[in-house]
Amino acid sequence: MSSIIFSIFIFIIFISLVHNLNMTLTMLKNDQMHWNDIVQSEDFIIKALEKLQSDLHITTTESGRRNLKDNLTTKTPTTLQTPLKKIKVKTKKARKVLEILLNGTTDELQTVLRRNVLKTLPKLNNIKVSLDKELILWEIFKNKMAPVELQAIDLQTAETLFNIIPENDLYHLNLTDDDILYYLGTFHGMSRRKAAILAYALKNNLAMTSREILQSNTINSMRGLICGFPSYDLSKINSSVIWTLNDDVLNNLWACNKDQLNVLFEVVVENFQISHVELWNEKIVKKLGFLLLIVKPSDMKLIDKNLFQFIHENIFDLFSREQLNALTSEQKKHLNEAQVIIYNSKIR
Repeated sequence: MSSIIFSIFIFIIFISLVHNLNMTLTMLKNDQMHWNDIVQSEDFIIKALEKLQSDLHITTTESGRRNLKDNLTTKTPTTLQTPLKKIKVKTKKARKVLEILLNGTTDELQTVLRRNVLKTLPKLNNIKVSLDKELILWEIFKNKMAPVELQAIDLQTAETLFNIIPENDLYHLNLTDDDILYYLGTFHGMSRRKAAILAYALKNNLAMTSREILQSNTINSMRGLICGFPSYDLSKINSSVIWTLNDDVLNNLWACNKDQLNVLFEVVVENFQISHVELWNEKIVKKLGFLLLIVKPSDMKLIDKNLFQFIHENIFDLFSREQLNALTSEQKKHLNEAQVIIYNSKIR
């Protein structure tokens, strides 16, 4: 009798373990399904940035890990691997640096002189370099300069390293320098997270709230960095500011996600009273910039055929297949050469 009771007891424990295991697996599966949404949500980013000041002592390695997570949730161009012998460099020392980047150790790289690193930076787009080596290149490039001492010309020189700049350094750039602000606000590779960090830093530098910044002329200086502000803040942009926006602003929204673009589109359309696509003119098309990506496929065919020549190929290249498929035969006849190439590469 006791053996039967013991067997029943063991069976109950087994069933309980199986049930708990299934629940755990379900939770893990759900976590994986929602992870991308969580890390990309504005609430997550803004809450993280609110804690940024107390977190600025992070090490270079920790920054690198954060940028890696950023890259996992941000579409970035794939770096092509070019055979070393086909990469043209001016000196043997520069070629030696490339060899170390590809096959050498981090200890070897740390002995490289800055002037030789400068000669290899333009070639980084042609090779695959590990994150730890890129971070060493960045430290060699800075040459013990504090981030606040860097100038716009420095950022341009090290542009191939921009995606791995530690967030601590990014936060401490001199954002009161108009040249730096222009460079960052028009940088094509800007991620949503980096834009958010820079927007947060700018708020602290100017001692202004998001609403104060987005209701002043500062928005024209920031250009694409407005993508660092959450959709809620963007929806509160004053109508008087909308009318004074430079074309540079809406043509550099590289870091904005679809929700932000939707919000800005609604704000612009409402304030310009341009809801009727068929009535758009050259000025409106040039002004909208990235916001053209929000135009519904059903409205694409209503755009005047003569206006496509005023849509920059960078914007045209970002149109969805649905938008391009909606173009009429007459509209397609009025595409310029660059647009035709882009169209044919996407629609086959």
